[in-house]
Amino acid sequence: MYAWTGGAKAGDFVVSLGGYHPAYNAPVHYPRPQRLGFVWSPASDITVRAEAYAAVTPAALMFGGRLAAVYDKGILSAWFTAHLDVLVQWKPFSMDVSLGISIGVAATVKVAFIKVRISVEVGVDLHLWLPPFGGRATVKLWFISFSFGFGSSRDHSPSVDWPEFRTQIPAPVRVTPNEGLLADVDEAEAAVRAAAKDPVLVSCAGFSFTTEAGIPASHIYVNDVLWKESEHGLIDIRPMRRTGVRSEHRVAITKDGTPFDPAAHFWTLAEVTAAVAPGLWGEPLAKPGDALKGEHLFEGRFTGLKVTLPAPDYGTDTGTVTSDALAYEGLPDGDMPLRDPAPDGPQPALDPDSIALIERTVADPAVAEQRGSVLDALARFGAGVGADADSPLTGYAGLAGRSLTTPPLTTTATR
Repeated sequence: MYAWTGGAKAGDFVVSLGGYHPAYNAPVHYPRPQRLGFVWSPASDITVRAEAYAAVTPAALMFGGRLAAVYDKGILSAWFTAHLDVLVQWKPFSMDVSLGISIGVAATVKVAFIKVRISVEVGVDLHLWLPPFGGRATVKLWFISFSFGFGSSRDHSPSVDWPEFRTQIPAPVRVTPNEGLLADVDEAEAAVRAAAKDPVLVSCAGFSFTTEAGIPASHIYVNDVLWKESEHGLIDIRPMRRTGVRSEHRVAITKDGTPFDPAAHFWTLAEVTAAVAPGLWGEPLAKPGDALKGEHLFEGRFTGLKVTLPAPDYGTDTGTVTSDALAYEGLPDGDMPLRDPAPDGPQPALDPDSIALIERTVADPAVAEQRGSVLDALARFGAGVGADADSPLTGYAGLAGRSLTTPPLTTTATR
């Protein structure tokens, strides 16, 4: 499986097992897998060969295979072959099927002093297509063969109308910010703003956006003025069997409800091009099998417009600063108490025996377990102090009496 997401081949893909339809001219950038198959010899004079393939491209789905068996006993030989090749297109649906079978036998006989090789082969090849249903059969009988057709002819492929064709097109048009979009709201609020079609905030330090359509354009208009015409001319719509269709990509830029001239404000405009599938935008086919011929992607087709705002031109000074910008509102003076007279929760108290208490309890297993619970709770709230903080503190218990010069304040923790 290969898929191209960028560059001139963007949008192209191929999935192949064992190669492609015999009539398919694969592009040079497609892989070339060998046929899937096997060779089996159940006896020294019998050989069975089989091969198969299946592939999906933007133009078609194809699959098929071949089976052959040969018996060779010297003066006598026999063979059997069968093949199947299927090509399917969609929207509009069409199918092309070729299959056949043949059986033959050959023998060497001696007439007087001359050896003569005599062979006889019979077979049938059948070619079917739809819609409308039709086909052609070829019958081979030894030294003669004849063909006959039935059903409808293959003068043209079926077509679809615009409502049906529109279901095949991706999002008709979309506007994508490339850079400079300010994420001023959370995802839920952004969804509400988008649904209401409210304006978005962008950076004054540079902004660009791209308009893209699922339909290639022959002309691009900006504020109802022709900006550029495609060198490829008008477009074709293969499923609708339409040629020479004018397709216009129109972009309107307004400010306070009036047209805004981007060129006068040094905005940069550039066309967006992409590769499009001939299955949608190619010329109508005379018959379904023609999908295997010609280009596999049409490159360089107009699909949108990129608009880039110029970067800000910073000055060399701050400019005029008004007195209002420097004004401030003073706050009245007031008392700031050194201690809250009525604090919430337990209050620390002076304990002359607190150093001895630390020596006795800081490394106690029960105290260490409680300390670990506190650290776990802090970690759950995103305030963890690290893995090394939860240590047994046995060394500190021995150092407390020598390192603490003043009894620390103590208090009782509450849950």
